Amino acid sequence: MKRGWTLAAAAAIFLANVLLNLPLFVPGDLPFPGSIERGYVGMARFVSQHPNPWGWNPYPYCGLPTQFMYVPGLPYFAGMWMRLLPWASPDTVYRIIVSIATCLGPVTLFLLALHFTGSRRWAFLTAMAYTFVSPSYALFPAIETDRGIVQLPWRVQVMAKYGEGPHNTVLTLLPIALLLLWFAMRSRGYPRIFAAAVVLASIPLRPIPIAPAKLLRPTDTLTSRRLRRPDTPVTIWT
Repeated sequence: MKRGWTLAAAAAIFLANVLLNLPLFVPGDLPFPGSIERGYVGMARFVSQHPNPWGWNPYPYCGLPTQFMYVPGLPYFAGMWMRLLPWASPDTVYRIIVSIATCLGPVTLFLLALHFTGSRRWAFLTAMAYTFVSPSYALFPAIETDRGIVQLPWRVQVMAKYGEGPHNTVLTLLPIALLLLWFAMRSRGYPRIFAAAVVLASIPLRPIPIAPAKLLRPTDTLTSRRLRRPDTPVTIWT
């Protein structure tokens, strides 16, 4: 029963984010000429047609090795779906992928908060606060001057205005990475350590916002300690 309520809360958070951000799912260009989304779409489309990472892309900067074009996680993931859905517009495929990732961000934060607070109510409120509010506007004057008439959460603002879908995918993965790291540190057995390693390895394959990335440094150290002495309990901070 409790698991059913948790799934229902997670689904409600995701649906609320989809409804609030429906313009992100609309095909075509958003009314922001400064967006670099088309550049990401072009890279994903190129690797969908030429997936060899040691190949040559003749288009950017008078030519560039494919492996140096961009961090490969999102371009190859989007390129795979472009290959599987050849009848769909590459722009639409890419936009739907990054929009879903953006809407899943509060869901993964909900799961992280639920585990550490043990309260479904507080976890739900945390996720909804993340859905509606962005403290960046109060903390950074430059960000405050960049907002429009409506104060969108900054992650949605940069997604719509600047086309920063890759950064939103990382923000969605970070709570999952922290959860898996915690599980790996607090219990024995290598399956959980392997799962944490896979998610950690997937994050550098996408552009990492600097401040959230620093959160992983102490947990990386603790995980390495756990790997060295699996029979020793890990003390975080007391």
